[in-house]
This record gives sequence, structure tokens and C-alpha cells, in this order.
Amino acid sequence: MEHTKIILPPPKRPGDARKGKFSNSAISGWVVAALLLGLLIGVLIGERRASSGSGDEKQQQVSQVAEVINPDVMKRLAEARVAMAAGQWVEARKLYLGVLAIQSDQPEAKITLPLIDRYIDNAQGRVLVKTKPPGASVKLGKQGAKKSPAVFEEVPIGSYVIEVSKEGYEKMEHKIVVRDDRTEDVGVLELAPQAGSLSVSSEPKGVSFEIVAADGEKSSSGKTPVTLEKLPPGDYSVTLKMEGWPNFSEKVKIAHNRKASVSHVFSQGGLQVISDPSGAEVWLKAQGKGKSKLAGSTPLNVPGLVVGQYELVIRYQDWPEIRRVVEIEEGENRPLEFAWKRGLMNFTSDPPGAEVFLNDKRIGRGGEKTPLQWELPEGDYHFVARRKGLADVVVDTEMDVANNKRVVFDFEY
Repeated sequence: MEHTKIILPPPKRPGDARKGKFSNSAISGWVVAALLLGLLIGVLIGERRASSGSGDEKQQQVSQVAEVINPDVMKRLAEARVAMAAGQWVEARKLYLGVLAIQSDQPEAKITLPLIDRYIDNAQGRVLVKTKPPGASVKLGKQGAKKSPAVFEEVPIGSYVIEVSKEGYEKMEHKIVVRDDRTEDVGVLELAPQAGSLSVSSEPKGVSFEIVAADGEKSSSGKTPVTLEKLPPGDYSVTLKMEGWPNFSEKVKIAHNRKASVSHVFSQGGLQVISDPSGAEVWLKAQGKGKSKLAGSTPLNVPGLVVGQYELVIRYQDWPEIRRVVEIEEGENRPLEFAWKRGLMNFTSDPPGAEVFLNDKRIGRGGEKTPLQWELPEGDYHFVARRKGLADVVVDTEMDVANNKRVVFDFEY
């Protein structure tokens, strides 16, 4: 039989760095020797079993040889050797354990595994972690947390999860494999800012809004409704502005991965104004504020009014004004009806065919002349009758709605 010489690593000297343990170089030598020994044993067993026995014994030997050269076992062994050559000891250990799970007496795996375990126990590496933004807390395995950029020395080889956290940012995890005598530079781990969302709505829609952070910095503005994403956590003030209404403000707190909301209904009401006769002007203003504005002519619908009291003025031609103070309530479209007490005034003249004027405005429809009739509310009036070639005739009279009134213009001719 041909013998193969296996060179074992030299015995440990008293001055070795790791007292009481094998050095990594010595263990590496042992692993190489174990590999050679495992290969040799496998070959010898195969030769012996193939060359001896006959009949049933030979068939049994063939079966045992087939077990020795199991394709899955051979594949794992080959991958384990490649992993060790690349310094991936943890991966190699995993592969050898897989071999033993298939073939519990596999020589190479049985001899090599204890040496790999010894190597892993002694091997250490170095890890460098940077973050954006810097100053984040970095935790590696059971080692204490450090501020980035962080350097972890004498880290046992193996797989780890790096935990990174910083106030105002989302926590993150990063997996890493530490190898022997190397510096594992993780690179720059960028943290995502924490953020929440805010929904702003109003009734009616289209109201202007403004959001201001607690530090006074304006964050956003626009029109409702809107949902704002990725707002940094913190305290905010939301202000809704609608012309004619008091501003509405509310404070809100934005939390990470939470949705906050601000909603406001601008209380509104309305008026429905009719008059007799129709066509009267409607002037409107909030009580005690500014000047009256013409809202339109009757019949009139005035929606979207701020809840509160209003001063209402109804004007028709030169008739006396009608004034009212009305209360607008939320959701109410209040009907209002106005009518002047009036009577029919009959105008005649001698001779007929005169034009009649009230406050310099001609009475009548079109070119109507005396005799004519005109409806007027109660009150005092100053009329002037004019006829070509004759002097004007003036009549001052009072309108009594209880009885029709007759006005006669006597021209001198």
C-alpha cells in the first residue's frame, strides 16, 4: 500500500498572541491536512471495498461505495473546499454540516468540522459603518452602540445584523458577514426621514389654507381638499381662510406613519327676497361692518352668507326705502317678502295732454300723458305737470292708501 505523508502544523510556542488557543494560521494548516486526509481515506476505502468480496458481499460493497460517492455529498464537499479557500469559514461549516446530515460517517466532514469550529472561535474582523446623516446610533450584534462613523474592532467572524437609528429618521437594518482579518466597509447607510400625512378639508371646498410648523417655517399652502404626504413629525398650525368669514385655525401633531386631519365647516345660510312690486333693489351688509352692497333685484336668491345679523335695504324707484335687520342661521335659506302700502293716484289736467314728473322723473309708461293713473305708496309727494306753451303747474299732496287720490293740474291759458 502506498502511504501519503500529512504535514501537521508546528506545535504552539509559549509566546503566541492568543494564549491557550491555536493561532488561525495553525488551524488553517490543520484544516488543509484534514482535507488531504479525508481524500486519502475516501480513496482507500473505495479501493478496498471494490477489490474484496464476492457474491452478496461484493454487492454490499458496491452499495457502500455508491454511498461513499453520493453526488450530493460530493457536491457539498467541493463547495465547502471552495468556501474555505475564499475565507468563507461560516459557509464552509454550514456545507459540512449538510454533508453529515446525509452521510453521518463522512470522513472529511468529521475531521474538518472541529478544526473549522476552532478557527471560527479564534477569528476576528473589523467593521466600518458610516451613515447619512452622520451621528446615528449604530449597533452591531451584542457589542455596544456607537455613533457613526463607527468602527467595531475584534468582531468574531459570522453573520450580523447592523441596527441604525436616529431621532427623526426611520430605523433600518443591514445584514453583513464578518470575515477573518479583514475590514468590512459597509459604506454609507442612508436613513429615510420619518414622516406622516395630513388631510385638510372644508365645506365649502376650495378654501385657502396655510400650514406653519412650530418653528414658524411655512410648510405648505393651497386650496382644500388636499392630503399632504411626507410631513416631518412635529407640531403644526393649520389656518383656513375664506373671504367674508373669520379665519379658522387649529393645531395638529404629525406622528410618524400616522395620518392626521383638519376639517372645518364655514357656517352658511341664505336669503330669498321677493317684493311687491318686483324689480326692487336689494342692498345688503353684515351688521356693523362696512358699506351696503347691491346684491341684485327681486325676486332674488342670496346663498353662501356668513351666519349672523345683516342690515337689509329694499329700494324701488323713488319710493321710500324699506329697512330691516335679519338673522342668518346655519343651513337656512330664509325667505323674506316685502311690500309697500300703496294706492292708485289719478292725474288729470286742463287742458289734457300734460306730462307729469315726480322728483324730476317722468311718470307713466312710455309717452303716456294726462289723463293717467299711477300706483304709489303712502307718503308726501311733489308733482310737476308740464305742457308745451304753458307754464308748469306744481301740486304737493299726500297719498292715502285707504282711498284713491285724484290730482288735477289747472294750466293758465
